[in-house]
Amino acid sequence: MAKSFDDGKTWQKFAGNPILPSEPEDLEVTGWRDPFVSSWPSMAAALGRDSENTLFGIISGGIRDVTPTTFLYAIDADDVTKWQYIGPLVNFGLNKRPSRWSGDLGKNWEVTNFLTLKDEIDPSITRDLLVMGTEGCLPSALLQSGDESPCDASTGPSRPVRGQLWMSGSLQTNAASTSSDSGAVQMRYDFGGHLDHGCLYAANSFFDTRTSKHIVWGWITEEDLCDDLRHEQGWSGLLSLPREIRLQTLENVVRAWKSDLKDITSVEAESNSRGTSTVRTLASQPVQSVIDQLRQKASVRRARLSSPLLQQHSHDLAFTSNDVRTTAWELDCSFKVSKRCSNIGIQLVHSRGKFRSTSSMRSTPTKRPQLTNNRRLYQNNHPHLHPRHRNLRHHPPFLPQRHPRQLQTRKSPTHPFHNPQPHNRRRRNRATAHSHLARQLRARSVRQRAYGHLDETLRR
Repeated sequence: MAKSFDDGKTWQKFAGNPILPSEPEDLEVTGWRDPFVSSWPSMAAALGRDSENTLFGIISGGIRDVTPTTFLYAIDADDVTKWQYIGPLVNFGLNKRPSRWSGDLGKNWEVTNFLTLKDEIDPSITRDLLVMGTEGCLPSALLQSGDESPCDASTGPSRPVRGQLWMSGSLQTNAASTSSDSGAVQMRYDFGGHLDHGCLYAANSFFDTRTSKHIVWGWITEEDLCDDLRHEQGWSGLLSLPREIRLQTLENVVRAWKSDLKDITSVEAESNSRGTSTVRTLASQPVQSVIDQLRQKASVRRARLSSPLLQQHSHDLAFTSNDVRTTAWELDCSFKVSKRCSNIGIQLVHSRGKFRSTSSMRSTPTKRPQLTNNRRLYQNNHPHLHPRHRNLRHHPPFLPQRHPRQLQTRKSPTHPFHNPQPHNRRRRNRATAHSHLARQLRARSVRQRAYGHLDETLRR
């Protein structure tokens, strides 16, 4: 421990170091490092402690062959050298992976942070979260997360198989517990996901009292250098831009594009009486004030890419650092996606031959046209038609499958195919022709519906 008396400009080491000489004696740990200290009112309430006089500290690590975890301590706010061990905060086994949305929680944790975020719509609703670096992830989890590239190509020669994750959980007291693997309070996993999909790791956070926002930054590792070269240069990586994290809330969510909301474990979905859901998840974005300052520097200029716009049959738009004449840049782009587009994304290539790259791909499934509004619009134009066909201007393309003879003998005098003389050959042939036309229109409409142009065809 070290103390500062000039707002952090200089520090003096505490003479009584170390405050905690070692890990808990009754546990075999995989790691015990990276202390984090802060107030935690919800944890104080769960343990029945005074939140004004109690701080909480956590030390990251894991219990060998049992679970990754973080070890929880209660700290006297008036004397931060007094730490009382409470127990492991989580215990859900090795390599827990709720789904492809949430990542692999690994075997050992590093740089774990705890924080409480308020709902951005209803501040009375709060969620407790952990932000942690996860070690010992299974390589197969990377392939199952949607990355079609081989595992060794996606992680690179110098990126360990690990993740930068977060989780939201519920605090549960367990006063009767006597096992060393579980403490007086534990956090149950509710939902969680990736804080970063790239090379950011060891994220750390603090609460900014001036802006009342939680700020997080991390370590950007150097993946293009092997261990020998990194050790030779004596340093590795740099700090990321600070990011603001918040609890994002979306109301009146009907559904997801492809998956069921209940299957997406990176969000919390609460159903309501209106048949929709309120969805919450962790949101992260660069601190806007920092971005504004970087953009206002004299050396910053706006550069346009020399490559032409994508054409109908073109698939790739590429540019290099020579096009923008800098190695430090910010990409500001927008996409106009057609109805026939199935996938769109960005690939950042870090080495020649595309050996090292970072990809961000999104699928854009085509939606079927909705005719609800058209049905209301055209209903009065053809009151003589069956309600199933009133949404069309002309002959209905979805006529029921009937024999021409049955179409002739319909009792409704206003039906377009009504024939009061069923034995008249001319009218029978006309009904047969109309039936053939209906089948053609039906087949044509099915083809057009697949491309989302049914409304346009009907208007013509």
